[in-house]
Amino acid sequence: MDVTAEGGTAPPHYQLGPLHRDTAPDLTEGERAHLARFCDTWQIPREEVQCASIQDGEGKTTGVVSVVPIGWLRRFAERLPLYSGMAPPEFVRTPEGYPAAATVRVLRAEPHRPVSRTAFWHEHAPSGLSGEDLETWAAAPDRMLGEVAEAMALRTAFPSELAGIYTRWDLEQAVRDLELAEAWAPPADGPSGLGPDATSGRGARSR
Repeated sequence: MDVTAEGGTAPPHYQLGPLHRDTAPDLTEGERAHLARFCDTWQIPREEVQCASIQDGEGKTTGVVSVVPIGWLRRFAERLPLYSGMAPPEFVRTPEGYPAAATVRVLRAEPHRPVSRTAFWHEHAPSGLSGEDLETWAAAPDRMLGEVAEAMALRTAFPSELAGIYTRWDLEQAVRDLELAEAWAPPADGPSGLGPDATSGRGARSR
């Protein structure tokens, strides 16, 4: 039996369903309602948003996350009263000069201290991609890894407001976030912050 922090058992395995827009023919009612609620909350055009379901090992949907371009995630942060800015990404590089890790620091007005997250190339580089997506990462590796770190840092700095909002390039982090929340949550803690009713962006709990 796998054992995790605090002596608990390993969390269940989660996986992402396909990305959907509200025009997708196989969009579920839950995904449709999620997209409508998210767009109304953040006043974002529906054509700018996608969603993806998170499923457990039995194929049961446990939540829905929103997927937006990084530009919209920045705009969401700028609307928050406690957002005080963000430092440019800082990189750790390989001997050949390629980015191995990117760290982004987000400034909060209260408490007045930076919140940082680091994205590692070996965790986020799209090894399974091909065509245009692979060309994008190959042509601009600093920008792509920096945007992943930026999205992670913004969610960490503002967990109540931005939890459950991802970009296309850091979407796999949604599974890691949920598994981490499950691993550390005590049994009586209730559902995780990525549950079906908590992933519209605002009011979601994140760890």
